[in-house]
Amino acid sequence: MALLMTIIVGGCKKDDPVAGPTPIVIPPQTTVQAPVNLRSTAGFEILAGSLISDVPTSAVTGDIGLSPAAGSNITGFGAGEVTGTIYTVDATGPAGSVMSPVMLTAAKGDLTTAYNDAAGRASIWCSFPEISAD
Repeated sequence: MALLMTIIVGGCKKDDPVAGPTPIVIPPQTTVQAPVNLRSTAGFEILAGSLISDVPTSAVTGDIGLSPAAGSNITGFGAGEVTGTIYTVDATGPAGSVMSPVMLTAAKGDLTTAYNDAAGRASIWCSFPEISAD
């Protein structure tokens, strides 16, 4: 038992009280990944499948699209809150919305493709500055 304790204690390394703990060095990022291709979803600020709801007052700069749910599931947006076009799959959307089911189906497909691309990428190390409480 004494021999075991000597090996365990002898194998432990104490931090140098003057220099502090040994820093963990993470290598800098050397691989730059290509951006995810958003295809037809790039112009949308909001693209959803079942509901888009707003608690006024909001400012949305870009297009809004809802598919496959009915346009009546876009709620709460007042005049001037959306700088862009509101796209729906039917004529039940808010006043001024544009019915475009084919374009929205393509955009939702592109959204799935972009998500799968991003989710399938290998993570890479990133270098961050050391944070100190001093």
